[in-house]
Amino acid sequence: MSDLVSITILGLVQGLTEFLPVSSSAHLVFLTEVAGIRPNLPEMFLLTSLHFGTLIALLVYFYPRIKTLALECLFGREGRVFVLKLILVTLVSGLVALRLDPLAELLVSQPRYTAGILTAMGFILLGTRGIRLGGREARDLRWGEAILLGLVQAIAVFPGISRSGITITLLLLLGFSPLSAFELSFLAGIPIIALAFLYSAIKSPAGFGWVSSAGILVSFLSGMVSLALLRRVVLAHLLFLFGLYCIGVSLLVCWGT
Repeated sequence: MSDLVSITILGLVQGLTEFLPVSSSAHLVFLTEVAGIRPNLPEMFLLTSLHFGTLIALLVYFYPRIKTLALECLFGREGRVFVLKLILVTLVSGLVALRLDPLAELLVSQPRYTAGILTAMGFILLGTRGIRLGGREARDLRWGEAILLGLVQAIAVFPGISRSGITITLLLLLGFSPLSAFELSFLAGIPIIALAFLYSAIKSPAGFGWVSSAGILVSFLSGMVSLALLRRVVLAHLLFLFGLYCIGVSLLVCWGT
């Protein structure tokens, strides 16, 4: 399989699974370690390229919301307080994730362990079926909840844990409306996703080539699609369906290894 085909497949999977609650890191582990789809690129550089595409998708999709938030931050106290809470989420997530990262890296080449974690993620998502939906808005986020959100977001450093899935689940449990849970999950996630990209880029400073550029483009386009799909799923209260998917994929990986 050529490098172009391999990175196109990985870019497609990265874009679709980065935002859908199915753990993109787990799927990349399964594809590279189990299916053997691995382009002739350094592993860290490969991950950096794919994450760059999904980061751009996230910024483009939420640009109107980010612009509104920036204006509110400049001209209103309420907006500044909300942004400070998002910064607190980022600080907590970043500090905890740095501590957990060495342990998480040990699981990157362990498909069975990753499958086990993905199974647990699946049961968490199945549990969302029984959540009674609330009506809280994103601005209702309390300081203590911001710390909790940061802690929960940090454990997504482990392959098999979906950052979007676990944070949206938490926010629904805290009584936020489905739309607010969706938006707040990603508004809180943009800084930490950007920092993670910068961290991996520093560790792998090689320049982008035409093969990696193809992966970036594919992950960007598929990322835009997955964001639109996830919004519809969350609003329809169908997040639990991804729990069935996670468990099914985990069983297939365990059976195949």
